[in-house]
Amino acid sequence: GTLLWPLLTKHSEKKRRAEMEAERQKKYREYLNGVRDEIYKVGEEQKNILLENCPSIAECADWIIHRKSRLWERVLGQDDFLSLRLGRFSVDADLLQNEVNRLADTPQKLSDSPITCSLLHSPVTGVVGESEGARAFLQSLILQIAALHGYDQVKIALFVDAADESTWSDFRLLPHMWDENTGMRYFAVGEEESKAVSLCLERIFAEREGMHSSQPETSSPYYIMIAGSPA
Repeated sequence: GTLLWPLLTKHSEKKRRAEMEAERQKKYREYLNGVRDEIYKVGEEQKNILLENCPSIAECADWIIHRKSRLWERVLGQDDFLSLRLGRFSVDADLLQNEVNRLADTPQKLSDSPITCSLLHSPVTGVVGESEGARAFLQSLILQIAALHGYDQVKIALFVDAADESTWSDFRLLPHMWDENTGMRYFAVGEEESKAVSLCLERIFAEREGMHSSQPETSSPYYIMIAGSPA
């Protein structure tokens, strides 16, 4: 009995430690599953916010056609002014860090979410690609500008070659291309019309520079000049 008792005690202690380890691992797996579910939940919420704030081309067209309440909702001074949707990709969930840091140290990604480009932060922007695809993409950006911003907030000046006029004619009547003060339509076809529109804009910019020399970026409306034909 004296020899058997230590063996039984050792076996019992080993079994107890194994059971405690199994219980510890079970609880930790449950915790990790909870963390994973929480990260997914917060990620989906952030993704839905991005989708709400960055409407698709179809949504923008619908706003224009049916004059939805969100038409021209962005104004100068807002964080998303002239922030345009380029497509949908997996993006870093930077806006989630305050929520995620307490859950995990590894960066998270939001799949199939809108990615944007701010024309305020990138005032000179180019579109590269084969001509037809690049033109369609550029037209989608103009549609977003027209749907998200009122013509009192943004003016668009479009310069195209005569050979490309027919592919851009649908944009000619956008109110964003009309200057109600000068009677000038900022839709220039060919060299002569481009010179006339450029001269009109130069006068406006010169006057604005004198009036708002300290903060020209706060002047309204904001002017966007677009070369619609390949360089």
